[in-house]
Amino acid sequence: MKTIGMALAALGLLAGPVLADKKLDEALSKAESQLEKGRADEALKGLQKAVSQAALSEGYVILSRFQARLGSAEHLEAAAAAAVKAVELATAPDAKVDALANQVSFDLTRGSSREALTHAEAAAKVQETPASLAALARAQTRIGNPVAALSAAQRAVQAGADSAAAHNALGEALLASGKRDEAAAAFRKAAELDPKFTAAQVGLAQTLLDQNKPAEAVAVARKASETDKGSAEAFAVLSTALFAENKGKWAEAIEQAQQGAFVNPRSTAIQIAVGRLFEANGNLEQATVAYRRALEVDLAYVPARVALVRAQIQRGETDAALVEVRKLVADAPQSADAHLQLGKLLVRKKDYANA
Repeated sequence: MKTIGMALAALGLLAGPVLADKKLDEALSKAESQLEKGRADEALKGLQKAVSQAALSEGYVILSRFQARLGSAEHLEAAAAAAVKAVELATAPDAKVDALANQVSFDLTRGSSREALTHAEAAAKVQETPASLAALARAQTRIGNPVAALSAAQRAVQAGADSAAAHNALGEALLASGKRDEAAAAFRKAAELDPKFTAAQVGLAQTLLDQNKPAEAVAVARKASETDKGSAEAFAVLSTALFAENKGKWAEAIEQAQQGAFVNPRSTAIQIAVGRLFEANGNLEQATVAYRRALEVDLAYVPARVALVRAQIQRGETDAALVEVRKLVADAPQSADAHLQLGKLLVRKKDYANA
């Protein structure tokens, strides 16, 4: 908004944008207050009116983020549409970068990794800022390139040491690189900088789970899911952590996972969580359905492809699994899970040297 204000000031039109900025700030503050009081519909209507009247890219970014927190697939669809509108309206470099970075977050929660990478690269091309570099790092992590992701995330932190988004992106890249302790520190820093940043809480919960600290992961994930009812990723890690903490909590775990699927059926994270729970319960058919749903959203999503290979192995379809895992290793050469599954299959084939 500052860029827009400065540009219009030179034309003698400063009063207009300043008023628009002030109205948006006031509308968001009022909406947040109403949401805390349980008046979500009223809050949304007021914010929508203010954003429509302002007709600024920044307003639609604000609207998209607010709608995404409301906890239903319908609201998430509207939020994604608002994110697209923000990109369409953005003209100034700062606004374009912020709108594209915001678009990446929606790509990562309900779209494909390739779309996320395309939008992130476009944002970084406009201007390398903490936001654009963080978006680039997150997209690279998702598509299975942790080396590039770590480099971009480190540059994001260097560009903005006080950016929660940058530290969160660093945490994701570190976790993908197997550096759990460093990842936990990065996620904690992101949460410290912005206590309402759900992605950082989700990342921390996943890291704690990977560190074999399920009880701590449950506590963090539960808080995230209660704070942000629209985060399918929070429900995904909560369900996984509940089951890891106590195998007897399968029913509670699947209930949390299904809530996440209700909120966002296009979340690859939630479909993987659902699939793993069904797989752990011996229901390979339902697990496979969930994994395929994840791939319908994102054909390049490595965890889903690995999970399908694992399911094939469990069904005794080793030849078909070997074909698929070879393709996977070729497509995602930096995926440790892909190489692990290939090694296991080669052992079954008694090809010990290549295994």
